[in-house]
Amino acid sequence: MPREETANYYQSKVQEVIQYIENNLDQELTIKTLAERSNISLFHFHRIFKASVGTPLGTYINRLRLDAAAKLIRQSGIPIGEIALQIGYNDVSAFSKSFTRTFSISPTDYRQNRESTINSGIDLLWKNESIENFHLRPKIKVIPPIRAICIEVRGEYGGQETGEAWKALIDYASSNRLIGWNPDAFSIYYDDPDEKGIDNCTSDLCIAIRKNVIPDAPFKIKEIEGGKFLVFRYQGPYEKLWDVYNYLFKEHFILADNYKLRDALMLEKYIKYSEKTRPENLLTDICIPVE
Repeated sequence: MPREETANYYQSKVQEVIQYIENNLDQELTIKTLAERSNISLFHFHRIFKASVGTPLGTYINRLRLDAAAKLIRQSGIPIGEIALQIGYNDVSAFSKSFTRTFSISPTDYRQNRESTINSGIDLLWKNESIENFHLRPKIKVIPPIRAICIEVRGEYGGQETGEAWKALIDYASSNRLIGWNPDAFSIYYDDPDEKGIDNCTSDLCIAIRKNVIPDAPFKIKEIEGGKFLVFRYQGPYEKLWDVYNYLFKEHFILADNYKLRDALMLEKYIKYSEKTRPENLLTDICIPVE
């Protein structure tokens, strides 16, 4: 698919999603449902949406709902509890708290005080902050399928849980002679912290192996799909990796240069990751599956 057509494809799909959201605010608008409707891989949908619109999907939906509620409160006599249901809130108390937090006035006060004003408008969500240019250039690589021993982590990406899990995984794999002195280590991320919250994100920490084993819990064997990838080599501290992803999707290759994403998981492979390596010298390959 030519690059211009690919750009139009993603932009048009996001616009279709936005239109569907606006027409179905009373429905359960899950990322899975919207990804399926847009025909964009669930693995990449939240990144594509955020790169295109400028704000996370959940934040965008909630602001649309609250803007719609504000209009109904001011322009109709519909009971506030019924309005909450119409815009997708099953809990009136949760709706009231969200409305008050967003507009600095309660739904009841907004209805009673006709002179009060609020900052309504989805455009207020647009985040026009500058994104650091990491000057990354991709290589197209065909990566074979990977058989790996993994451990699942739930919590902040790169947080304390991650460090403890890496140590446990390496110790287990080493003591069972599953790996050599410089194993292929990588992570797979399943969630967007902006959507799930940093403490609710799930990831797999993995080390490639060749032996056939049945590991003890909590370790597991995972067969990771190979194929064609855009591979970006980033040098620097892990704390900057989320900014790197934003750069790649919004400012650079995925939307600007318009590659078509494949329905497969992204991989974050660690090339130089010794504890003795200075943060500015760490090397990480970000592998994005493409057609």
